[in-house]
Amino acid sequence: MASLKALVGRSLRKVYHALPLSWAMRLKLKQLIFRGFAPVLSGTHAYRRWDQQVSDGSVAELAAIAATDDPAPLSVAAPAAPLRAKLALISHDANPHGAQYLALNLVRELQRMHQDVEVLMQNGGLLEPEFEAIAPLHRLYQMDQAELRAFAVRLREQGVQAVIANTTVPGLVIAPFREAGLRVVSLIHELPGIIAKYGLGQALLDLVDASDRVVISSEAVRKGVDGLVPPEALAGKLILRPQGLFTRSRYRGLDDLSEPRANLRRKLGVSEQAVVVLAVGFGDLRKGLDLLARAAAIAYRSEPNLHVVWVGNHEDEVKQDVDRMLEEAGIASRFHFVGLDFDTDDYYAGADVYALPSREDPFPSVVLESLSVGTPVVAFEGTGGGADLVADRAGLTVRAFDVDAYAQALLRICRDGELRARYARAGRDMVDTEYSFRRYAQDLLELCEVPAPRVSAIVPNYNYAHYLPHRLATLSAQTLPLTEILVLDDASSDDSVAVVQAHRGSYHPEPMIVRNERNSGSVFRQWLAGARRATGEFVWIAEADDEARPEMVESLVGALRADTSLVMAYCQSEAIDADGVVIAADYTGYTDDLSRDRWRSAYTATGAEEAIAGLAIKNTVPNVSAAVFRREALLRVLSEHEDEIVSYRVAGDWIVYLRLLALGRIHFEPRALNRHRRHTSSVTAALDLQRHYDEVVAAQALAARLYPLKEETSVAASNYAAHLREHFGLA
Repeated sequence: MASLKALVGRSLRKVYHALPLSWAMRLKLKQLIFRGFAPVLSGTHAYRRWDQQVSDGSVAELAAIAATDDPAPLSVAAPAAPLRAKLALISHDANPHGAQYLALNLVRELQRMHQDVEVLMQNGGLLEPEFEAIAPLHRLYQMDQAELRAFAVRLREQGVQAVIANTTVPGLVIAPFREAGLRVVSLIHELPGIIAKYGLGQALLDLVDASDRVVISSEAVRKGVDGLVPPEALAGKLILRPQGLFTRSRYRGLDDLSEPRANLRRKLGVSEQAVVVLAVGFGDLRKGLDLLARAAAIAYRSEPNLHVVWVGNHEDEVKQDVDRMLEEAGIASRFHFVGLDFDTDDYYAGADVYALPSREDPFPSVVLESLSVGTPVVAFEGTGGGADLVADRAGLTVRAFDVDAYAQALLRICRDGELRARYARAGRDMVDTEYSFRRYAQDLLELCEVPAPRVSAIVPNYNYAHYLPHRLATLSAQTLPLTEILVLDDASSDDSVAVVQAHRGSYHPEPMIVRNERNSGSVFRQWLAGARRATGEFVWIAEADDEARPEMVESLVGALRADTSLVMAYCQSEAIDADGVVIAADYTGYTDDLSRDRWRSAYTATGAEEAIAGLAIKNTVPNVSAAVFRREALLRVLSEHEDEIVSYRVAGDWIVYLRLLALGRIHFEPRALNRHRRHTSSVTAALDLQRHYDEVVAAQALAARLYPLKEETSVAASNYAAHLREHFGLA
């Protein structure tokens, strides 16, 4: 019956979205569907959500709008779903391996994003105390079937709305959670070999059947799943999404890695000239411990300074066979088994090359860890997502299990400095741009039907090293978690880059540093560079010396989400001096000559309305840090009008706002959630006064061309220009 309900629900949803109806007619159709099919749909997630909307009055509000039978205006939207939810994550055990570390770090990341997460543990392990230290932990292995069913129902009653099943193993226990009405998002990492070895074929089928979405980490996993699960069972469920990098190396972003290189060689007790090959993981046949040992014996013949280090525990029988092999080759002292070591920064950053000798590996995190610090990787072709990731981009792959070719590939990277540097740059850039763990967590939230608005914070910086730590802290503290923080350093002459590098590990998400070798000549070029690089739907240009209240972004993005006609939303600003002392509680003193009421309450306006009210007279958005933009619109304006905008020194931001509001509306939040730092020797104060005046007049002229202004607005603009001319002593 549950599968029939799911089928009916999916079919009706497809029809509903396919019909060319107005917004109001869609609402009426939805009312008819849920009333007419209530007996069939009553157990589905969609029906429960509709029933909740009915009970809290949301549907009544929308029905009043729908009664007009007209499409809803762009400024009206259904109430936004809450940004915080209660979730549960199932981990098959707590042993210190890749999938379990992914689960542990996913719980941490979701909690940093203000989600309420509970951990359901199928079996124990060494990491169990770490899970229990950060989240409520429930030991499923201590429950019988009746207790498990009752527990699943209790979770649902307590408000848990979705379960994330990490790996295939939760397929053994997933049915009660689905029956309790919880949404299920499964993360399948295993390749066919592991599924066969542990007899997980039926667990895979059961997990897929119970899942609303099935997330796989690589094409290799997709092919494996396709061969084990009927296509119809996967229809509409399968999503390819590799996990991002969840570890943080203190050496990430550094070009000079002499410190970890020296540390690693000192730790191993080898010479500073030693060539070090690294492998990390559980040493067994699947991970290719024996294959690496054979390749090392071959490579040592032509590279006597070669040392191999294996970090992690091992399977005793495999280790014994490898020990005999190493003794026979005379390289036992060159192959270092260091055991489990949780501080791996020096290993990854200090090695010359990372060896991934696995026979089968879906998407090993160790590859991302290596590439993030510029260590190239060598792998066997066709063995999983790690090999696919590095091939011809950030390392070398060779024919599967050809240990001679593997040895030569290791040596090639170690000996060819230019090749190694090229792979290092490519690997770092790949991880920085494609493998964000924050974006991965946001993707999973959306699959759990928890909204995760994507906001990119762009931090243009030039010589503000002193302010950067606190500025980045205010970004990290936002109640709406940011998708990314992009620090765009415009060739600072102070130690800005070093300051960000030293502190980046303490912020969430971890800031990415984009450094210009030469100054761009205009902060607005940095705005454009940031908008191009950003991945979020919304962009916050957070100037490096300003500050923000924790709720600022959530407030402004809430307005943007509720009204798709908005292209920007901004708030009132508090003015502070160089030391953070409040100069003014707000900017109403600056706008009172335009209106004593307008900027004291919230409003939404068209571009023309905003221009008439003041933006055609002077720049009524005194600080860009107080605004959040819809990225697509901002990028369009910055791209299409780049030459015009960068020609301004003072009024470039004003030009951006005028151009932007020709594309959509603006919203104002009267609370002073932004803190604008004003320096006594600011750019504006130091500029040639004639140029300042000329730019104001040019911006007013642009406003007059873009918008149909009232006569009183034009007169006010002329009066303001005359006032400036007199104030600057240009009359």
